Amino acid sequence: MSSTTVIDLRRIAKQLGLPEEGVLAAVQLIDEGNTVPFITRYRRDQTSGLDELQLRSITGAVGKARQLADRKQTILRTIEGQGKLTPELREEIDAAENTKVLEDLYLPFKPKRLSLAEQAKQKRLEPLAREIIAADSQAADLEKRAADFVDDDSGVATAADALLGVGHIIADLFSSRADVRQRLRKLLFQKARLRSLRIETPGKALTKTAKHFRDYFDFDEHLQKVPPHRVLAMNRGERA
Repeated sequence: MSSTTVIDLRRIAKQLGLPEEGVLAAVQLIDEGNTVPFITRYRRDQTSGLDELQLRSITGAVGKARQLADRKQTILRTIEGQGKLTPELREEIDAAENTKVLEDLYLPFKPKRLSLAEQAKQKRLEPLAREIIAADSQAADLEKRAADFVDDDSGVATAADALLGVGHIIADLFSSRADVRQRLRKLLFQKARLRSLRIETPGKALTKTAKHFRDYFDFDEHLQKVPPHRVLAMNRGERA
């Protein structure tokens, strides 16, 4: 578990509800190459009496914290290399408490493949997207304004083509915002339902294996109430 990455061990001790001095000593012993069983049996006096389960919880928490810290450094270097790292963004990245929040912050700066939004930008449709987001009066009559962006050389044959591309740009702008993603994730967890339906194939009989998943042929339940084993069962049923 040895690493040069600096993490806040006192915070980990507080999260786990364990004595700081015990956690600090345990991490040092583990980093020196001592095993958990060895520390439990022969170094308990140094770790404030931590047992094996507590030591393993420390090992797991420290490992995750170091992975997160390493990822932060990689992301900071990448964004800095792009010349886009602001003091505010650095502060947000440093404060990120988990991988989801961190990756949401990184998403707008992540090197992208040629997405539909990028293709639309290459067709010079981004100004129209910006007008729509800003509720600019120029875009009050959207169909008429979109017609101004029709350009055969750019591959925008009709106003409808322009609006389709603009839709991709706007969707990308919002999906790249960390605050929007976090709010949507929270909202979905509160409101979303998990549903599964059996898709019948004409002329194909129900296999013996598929019959095991009858409970999920027409299943609908609030996401928070679905236990993990049901999700796994649906995944297996999808492959059956």
